[in-house]
Amino acid sequence: MTARVEAGALVLQLEERKEENVRGAVLRFVFEGASERVEIVGEEEVPTLWNYILGNDPGRWRVGVKGYARVRYRGLYEGVDLVVRERGRDLEYDLYLAPVADLSKAVVRVEGARGPIHLDEEGDLVLETSLGGVRLPRPKAWQECGEREEEVDCEYRVLSEDRFALSAPAWRHAGRLVIDPGLVYSTFLGGNNHDTPLAVAVDATGASVVTGSTQSSGFPSTAGSFDTTFNGFSDVFVARLSPSGSSLTYSTFLGGVFDEEAWAIALDATGQPTVTGWTESTDFPTTAGVVGTTFSGGFTDGFVARLSVSGSALVYSTFLGGTATDVTRAIRIDAAGTTVVGGTTLSADFPTTPAALQPGFAGGFSDAFLTAFNPSATGIVYSTFLGGGASEEVFALAVDAGGSATAVGYTSSSGFPTTPSAFQPIFNGGPSDAFVARISPSGDSLVYSTFLGGTSWEDAMGLALDALGVTFVSGYTSSTDFPTTPGAFDSSFNGPPGITDDVFVASLSPGGSSLLYATFLGGDSYDEARGLGIDGSGAVTVAGFTWSRDFPTTTGAYDTSFDGPVCDFFVSRLSPTLDSLRYSTFLGGSGSESIPGMTVDPAAEATVIGQANYGGFPVTPGAFDTSHNGGWDGFVARLDLLPTGATAYGTSTAGCAGALPIGVTSIPQVGNAAFAITCGHAPATAAGFFGVSSGGLATPILLGSLAVWIDPLAPVFFEIIVPSNTIGASTVPIPIPAVPALAGAQAFFQFAWPDVCAPGGISASNALEIVVQP
Repeated sequence: MTARVEAGALVLQLEERKEENVRGAVLRFVFEGASERVEIVGEEEVPTLWNYILGNDPGRWRVGVKGYARVRYRGLYEGVDLVVRERGRDLEYDLYLAPVADLSKAVVRVEGARGPIHLDEEGDLVLETSLGGVRLPRPKAWQECGEREEEVDCEYRVLSEDRFALSAPAWRHAGRLVIDPGLVYSTFLGGNNHDTPLAVAVDATGASVVTGSTQSSGFPSTAGSFDTTFNGFSDVFVARLSPSGSSLTYSTFLGGVFDEEAWAIALDATGQPTVTGWTESTDFPTTAGVVGTTFSGGFTDGFVARLSVSGSALVYSTFLGGTATDVTRAIRIDAAGTTVVGGTTLSADFPTTPAALQPGFAGGFSDAFLTAFNPSATGIVYSTFLGGGASEEVFALAVDAGGSATAVGYTSSSGFPTTPSAFQPIFNGGPSDAFVARISPSGDSLVYSTFLGGTSWEDAMGLALDALGVTFVSGYTSSTDFPTTPGAFDSSFNGPPGITDDVFVASLSPGGSSLLYATFLGGDSYDEARGLGIDGSGAVTVAGFTWSRDFPTTTGAYDTSFDGPVCDFFVSRLSPTLDSLRYSTFLGGSGSESIPGMTVDPAAEATVIGQANYGGFPVTPGAFDTSHNGGWDGFVARLDLLPTGATAYGTSTAGCAGALPIGVTSIPQVGNAAFAITCGHAPATAAGFFGVSSGGLATPILLGSLAVWIDPLAPVFFEIIVPSNTIGASTVPIPIPAVPALAGAQAFFQFAWPDVCAPGGISASNALEIVVQP
């Protein structure tokens, strides 16, 4: 789709290309009765300059033309402004209405549609073209009341077969009304300087707890939090957002007079956040009785700090380090409350325990380390170096049910400790290899340890374990011979060899002896994965940033076009066997962005955090902060990773493994023979029920404690018995025939399972609404 704006009209042009032929359809939106004295103003200037050098007449050339993220049509009607934004190749527009404006005057005539325009059951406006249907989501609107924003119900009104208007009956005309036809859940989080979210965790309520560093004295803190005052050059921050992202539950600084950064966060069973990172401040706050109450020396020390659930107090805080530089980058808390951290150290006297796997520094520039604290941080359970004769660093950790910690990162050491039966016991060459190492619960031996790489460089930065102990790893590689497996989604390196990076995603057997699945993921430039998570269905989600305009995306994803100008975020979901891409989207605005962190919650939604350096980054109405604050601003965004035509609704009746998320493998589209519906967290190797209905329920039918969200009295309703696999995942194929008349067909689905942990002995997923796309 391409877009342009003409006086009084928006023009959307859809094109379908087949070899050398181009077929197109044009839709023109004409704002009837619009003022002829509209003032056009560029907003949110971007750094890119444009040159238009056409023909041989220099007098007609234009060089150094400024670019803008938004264009405002001021005075489209009396008291009404139109703001047009372009994201990649997608056009978005907002209407801004002053309190005195008359919304009913904004009437839009559609030119170029085939047949009458109409509304679907969700209130979306549907326009038919020769290339298929165009669906405009029901608009979102909010009114500005001082510094607050209140959501207002808004809907399309079809006036005739080619004309529509907008209606917002709840608008009180007390504040400016803003109407936006389509945004995703997203909020800025920052102050007046540079802000860097580096890690995020989601608690049982769906609230996001974010940590990182800030150079902003005006970073938002909340009354009653542990520390509301900025302390030095940069401080750690810990902030908890409400599940909807609309408010801060708490936000606190944490730091001393110099610099610090928090690199990782973990939540315990009560929701208390524990953060870890590094500090230069000798006065970094610590608590009495912990392992390290004084700065050990060198350039930086690691720290581990736990806050109360409300963010109002330090439960404990300790330094961790020796007399040189120490950086802590990863953290996990096991079922017994033991906190395991990992990172890198240059300190030969880094504190270790006598029976540790590697109590002494291995030499070279740096060693990785793993340290386990007791639940109060008053003692060390174990602490060990992990390295060879060059340099190592741990970037991610996981702890299994037995208390064994698995660490991933990079090593430049051919002598890095591995185990004989490991998948790759020998260093593969180049500047570095990724490594995957699992250590015993007592920290005295390796369960397994393996290199993972090709003949160039690798770094592993994401890690997750499934219920069977399979290890999933992500990172980036410049090795064209990085090991992939038959049938992988992408078995070939994508960029120029030796110059660029590709993302890699891999899974190892529970014993680390074999590579189960591995794939590249990327485009023709730099691609780096910074976070990884797996959901209850076993699907693997990775997030990071890309410079590749051809980074693979999927049909129906949120944003399938590179937004640039330099790099964009990406969020991608792969099948458990890494042989297909279930969902992949860009996420960005008119500036540059980076994603250093991501987590997948029990609902299978992805929460990503990062930085954006311009205000064109997409935010949602009612979000905590919808304005870019300056410099590199932090952001928090949540995506459901469902394509167009698939909507999850209702709640799950939780079972032994928790809530049961329902999802899809691809877009529900005419001719998609590979379409399937998934469920996770079911009992392993069990038989359950898969319900199909032509109707959904806004209020569930309660069968005891079981919530049924699909209508058993609808004209079409049936159930089939379906199996789950060894990790409690189920996939039900529903191939969609290539019959154009199916476009717009609607169906509703839900899973139910016998489950000893669920009330009444039956667990159930939430429900899924499917609308077949053209």
